[in-house]
Amino acid sequence: MKNVFVARTACVVGLCALMAGTMAAGEEEGGGSVPSPPLPEGLTHWSATIEQPIIHCGEPLHCPPIHPGFHRPLQDAELVALPPHQDLAAASARVIGGFAGGLLALSDVLQAHRDSNGTWVMATGALSPLPAGEPFAYIGSTYFGEVVVLAQSSPYAPLADKEIDGRAQAIVMALSHGAPSGRTAALGVWYDGKVWWAYDEAGAKLAAGERVVFLDAADKGGRATHDPQNDFGGIGLVLDDPRLNGNPNVVLVAQHAFRNSLNRAPLAASYEPGQGRWIVYNADGSPLALNEAIHYIVGP
Repeated sequence: MKNVFVARTACVVGLCALMAGTMAAGEEEGGGSVPSPPLPEGLTHWSATIEQPIIHCGEPLHCPPIHPGFHRPLQDAELVALPPHQDLAAASARVIGGFAGGLLALSDVLQAHRDSNGTWVMATGALSPLPAGEPFAYIGSTYFGEVVVLAQSSPYAPLADKEIDGRAQAIVMALSHGAPSGRTAALGVWYDGKVWWAYDEAGAKLAAGERVVFLDAADKGGRATHDPQNDFGGIGLVLDDPRLNGNPNVVLVAQHAFRNSLNRAPLAASYEPGQGRWIVYNADGSPLALNEAIHYIVGP
């Protein structure tokens, strides 16, 4: 049984005004390595371990089945339960999530974990209450990998996995996972020419025991770079993707991919019906610098 993603039929509060005057979206082409931040002195691959590798999706590369998003109830809560789904009952299931709209005041990262009763719940990393009516989206699969930080020694964790090693063209995502542990800054990914890494967008050391889900979004993924042609009010960008254009019923989760600057704000994604386009923007309303890049995954 699939959970139904309920699309909004009106603009998110405060976003339509920002949309006025923005230019048509430009689609980001290609991939490859981008400038990498310097590695901290003494960092080794022993700083993290792969708890679960990415499960191979088959040839040609095809991302596994994913489950659609969910608009949370109109109530304040620290933990919001996800509807049950057969695939997510498996021990190997992992869930990623992101904000799906909002009031441009969301500064904490959204993450999922399974509670002591086996129920999947969404919460912020700092366990702060989500605003009443705040919508979010999630995507779950038994194919996602997971890395566990072993020691608080670095802002970076290597995603050493044979499915993405040496593949600059992979659309890698790495987002917070597991019980809330105080995370308030977003995670990003970058490629050093051989290995993909997850890193803290505020430059803080990853906490010992922190868990991060990672995946190659493959044919369900996309990438985009913020430029003057796709600018959205200075805080985000407009996507031009045939899978998304004119389709408010898809699920979209996005995250940062390193170009030239760090950005601690979590990302949100929202459909703007007047333009028939999806937008990705900083959920706290802060500026998104030109040339910042994102990776995203589309479902179902």
